[in-house]
Amino acid sequence: VSAWEELDRRFGDDAEPAVRDRVARALLATGNVLLELERSGEAVTVYEGLARRFGDDREPATRDLLSTALVKKGEALQAPPAE
Repeated sequence: VSAWEELDRRFGDDAEPAVRDRVARALLATGNVLLELERSGEAVTVYEGLARRFGDDREPATRDLLSTALVKKGEALQAPPAE
């Protein structure tokens, strides 16, 4: 997770479509790992951040990642709370 966060920190504001795609993929992977670790609240925060940052993106690949993030957010919201 920390490696993906570092990638976001270093390249998150880059306007190049290929770099934006990598950042979006890293954020999606971060959310997925957090969801697998039963840290659904944190996963929702990551998915929402991805939607906020890339919601207006016109690149088809990024739009696909965004739709996946929204589905995963739904899964995270349905997950039982961590004990």
